[in-house]
Amino acid sequence: MTECATASVKNSKKCSQCGNTVTEDNEIYKEYLETLDFLFPPEEEVDESAYQAECAAIGSGKIYVTTISGESVTLSYYPLKKIFDIKKEVENGLRTPPEKQRLLYRNKELKVRNEDRKMLTLKDHNVPPESKLHLIIVLCAVPDELEKAVFDFYWGLPHGRSRDFLDVSVFVYSGTSNLGVIYYRNRRLDFCPGVEHSGPADMYYIRREGRHQVNVNLRTVPHHVDKLVFTLSAWASANISEYPYYRLDFHDVNFPDQQLCSDQVDVHHRAYKSMIMCCLSKKNGRWEVIDMKKGSDGFTRNYYPLKREIEALIRNGLL
Repeated sequence: MTECATASVKNSKKCSQCGNTVTEDNEIYKEYLETLDFLFPPEEEVDESAYQAECAAIGSGKIYVTTISGESVTLSYYPLKKIFDIKKEVENGLRTPPEKQRLLYRNKELKVRNEDRKMLTLKDHNVPPESKLHLIIVLCAVPDELEKAVFDFYWGLPHGRSRDFLDVSVFVYSGTSNLGVIYYRNRRLDFCPGVEHSGPADMYYIRREGRHQVNVNLRTVPHHVDKLVFTLSAWASANISEYPYYRLDFHDVNFPDQQLCSDQVDVHHRAYKSMIMCCLSKKNGRWEVIDMKKGSDGFTRNYYPLKREIEALIRNGLL
């Protein structure tokens, strides 16, 4: 099945759809192959006796997979366990499709295959038992042709309140350096054109819902800017657990009814003043939306705790 989809690149070094030049070492093409692996799993010969002996020899070893938000799953460990199989188990435990997973060990991504298309294992990546793996959830890869996008944030009003807000802020980063913050009072930054906040919240009182938007023109965002981190902060309420829900819709400005990705969070258990919701991140020259949902102290009038939390994630290689 995968041979049909990749023949044009292998034989002609061209995309079968648009005709553009594509080589087999192209990073985007490699990600495409990995996605195909999960959609159409390959049939490989397995030495079952060696496999069973390895499992028996290792015994009760474990590995721990944790998301940025703190969700986790514990999996059995053995050196010959394939990264492909780990992602399948993570899907069962954390309801995240394998093609949206990026597994990291010591800031290095655990690839499913090597350059020769051989399935890789924990042993290949030098991962010992009792290790902690970080799971980065990619909500969506932004299409290369997308120019203008909208991050649409909605929230439900807390019980007993006729008016309250979740302030949306955008922390702009180049590498580890914070270049400034965009929010409802400071709707744009002169040195980061292409990112604009909608301003004071739109309120829909009949359905008890509030809304903020952030418009992003990917063609005019400066090249050195590689991360836009989106946060939500309680306004009148003591913490974000008082809001019954909040959600993100991400879409092309020209097609508001066609979501590129969406995400909704039940926040009842999150007793924080703010939430780091997601990040628009540039990796290997391509933009992608990363799920975060990490609680944090700090809010619109005191950004320092939020900046500290974000920059810790960057230093640890999670953004």
